[in-house]
Amino acid sequence: MTLQLVNVYLLLAAVAVICSWTPHARTARWYLAAVALADYGHIFACYVGVGLDLLLQPAEWNDMLWGSVGVSIFLNVVRLSTLVGIFGPVVDSKEEFSKTKSA
Repeated sequence: MTLQLVNVYLLLAAVAVICSWTPHARTARWYLAAVALADYGHIFACYVGVGLDLLLQPAEWNDMLWGSVGVSIFLNVVRLSTLVGIFGPVVDSKEEFSKTKSA
């Protein structure tokens, strides 16, 4: 299971690098929305695997659950915060470049 998780994370890392460095804000926003939704699927899969009792008791989690559920929750909050603009707007890099060039 650990090797499967590592494989999936590496595949997603490649997509994340491509989508994070794109000059198109729309692509970055759609990527964030898709991965934020996927976080819920990942947490649900963990729920199915360990059951509701263990899922609701973080003090009893092992490293695998912290890595799967805890990190998914943290990343989901960061992704949704970025989408709603808490860290500033997601803009096209061409727009940002033209603003700094004209200033």
